[in-house]
Amino acid sequence: MARDTIDTAVREHSLQAGSCQTMGLQLEGAQDWSPTLYIRLVQDYGLESEVAQHLASTYGGKAFEVAKIAQVTGKRWPIVGKRLVSEFPYIEAEVGETTTAL
Repeated sequence: MARDTIDTAVREHSLQAGSCQTMGLQLEGAQDWSPTLYIRLVQDYGLESEVAQHLASTYGGKAFEVAKIAQVTGKRWPIVGKRLVSEFPYIEAEVGETTTAL
C-alpha cells in the first residue's frame, strides 16, 4: 500500500525516486507468526479464542510476551486476559505492553 502511494505521488508530481526500499521488509514479530498462532495462545495461556486471534494478528510472535503479563481473570474460562471492555478483544496487558514499549 505504501509503495502504491509513493508511486502515485511520484507519477502525479513528476518527482524523482529510487527503487522501493521496504519491499519484503517484515515488521517486529512477523518472523514467528503463523495462521494457527492463536491456537497456541489459547492452549498455553487459557486466553479466549477471540482475544488470542486479536493478539496474534496484532503482535505476531510477540503475542506471547503480552500473554505472559496478562492478569488472571479469576474465572474457570478464560484463565487469563481481562478485557478492557467486554465487547472488544483488547486486554489490560496490552496497555502495559504499549506504554513500556514507548
